[in-house]
Amino acid sequence: MASYPEFTSLQRGERLSVRAADQIRQMILNHSLPAGERLPSERRLSEMLGVSRTVVREAVRLLEARRLIDMQPGRGAIVQGHSAEVVSESISMLMDDAGAGVSFEDVQAVRDVLEVATARLATENAGPEDLARIEDSLTRMVHADSVDEHLAADRDFHLSIAMATHNQVFVLLVQALIDNMMETWYSYWEPIVGQSEADYPGANEDQRESNLLHHRVFEAIRAGDLSAVQSATVAMLDHWSQMYGDASTE
Repeated sequence: MASYPEFTSLQRGERLSVRAADQIRQMILNHSLPAGERLPSERRLSEMLGVSRTVVREAVRLLEARRLIDMQPGRGAIVQGHSAEVVSESISMLMDDAGAGVSFEDVQAVRDVLEVATARLATENAGPEDLARIEDSLTRMVHADSVDEHLAADRDFHLSIAMATHNQVFVLLVQALIDNMMETWYSYWEPIVGQSEADYPGANEDQRESNLLHHRVFEAIRAGDLSAVQSATVAMLDHWSQMYGDASTE
């Protein structure tokens, strides 16, 4: 028989399904129920929680709505855990919901604040492996021959800085925001990367400026200079806004 973490029997009261879902959620977040593992059966959960199978069914639906579990035919409820994809999907849904009033510019404003804070913390916490990872992504971005290579390296650059904070929350948030902006990035860079100045006027200038600003951020992090990393990140984000502003409205 499979070994499961110890559940606490719930006392009768209002919204048992919410309380049941919350207990399972806590077990997922503290890895008592690790990602990829199958939840106990409906009957077993009912016994362990001391509630009806109807309550368990409702709790599982709540967890599925939160994307903490995935109902798979033939396998049952599989733990998904928490990930940037969950955060990214939530942001995407807000942007797609006209009633929510969340725009691309709103997401950009959050990213502006987050990137500066992330770069500052990375400057304080980055070790040799972190710096090597950032430098590698920068090198790949500068020498990219296709838009896919360029965007993958650019994404890795920002994620590597987030990883250098040694704070998983920064990594999740940065990845979620970047993933919601990739379509706009792609729209801008697709006609530019790999093109000559004659084929696409301004292409070389945009790439050179972008590469230079990313390099300034990296050098400031490597030097441990908080003032320099803040000004370099702000300059990079300002250039980013100028480049992508038109693409985001297309």
